[in-house]
Order: sequence, then structure tokens, then C-alpha cells
Amino acid sequence: MANTFKVKTKNAPSSAGTPLTMYTVPSSTTSVVLGLILTNIHTTAVTVSVQLVTDTSDTETNVSVYLAKSVNLPSGSSLELLSGGKVVCRPRTF
Repeated sequence: MANTFKVKTKNAPSSAGTPLTMYTVPSSTTSVVLGLILTNIHTTAVTVSVQLVTDTSDTETNVSVYLAKSVNLPSGSSLELLSGGKVVCRPRTF
């Protein structure tokens, strides 16, 4: 099976408190997230949360989880999530 590596980037949400979908796993696909870096380009601190959202029919694994919740990110700083780790995702949203 061939691997296709992708880089996904997004601008900040249009307003505070607005969720931003970074990636939706296509149907009939398994995706592996190798890393995630959040960067605050604003002049003031922001509060960030990262959630892995699932809606599979498998009741044992159908639980949305936070990878980071309500983390303060100072102006000009970055937060690296999944450093050295990875998340395997089935068709749905990350």
C-alpha cells in the first residue's frame, strides 16, 4: 500500500470560540497524524483546545477526546502536540 504524506495548514478561526476543522479522514481511508503544531501569531495570549472527534458506529471506540484542553498559548509561542507519537484515524474528522 502506497503512503501519501500531506502537510495541512490553516489560518486562525474567524472568531474566538469557533471550532476549526483541520482534517477530515476520507472514506475508505486510514490516516496517521504524525504531528501537530499550534502557533499564536497574535499580539495577546490565546486559549486553545484540540479535540479528536469520532462518530463511528463502534461503541468501544466512539468517544471524542481532547488532545489538549484550554491551554494558554502566549503571544508568539508554539505548542507541539504528538511529538514523537502518532494517532491513527479512520474516516472522520480531526
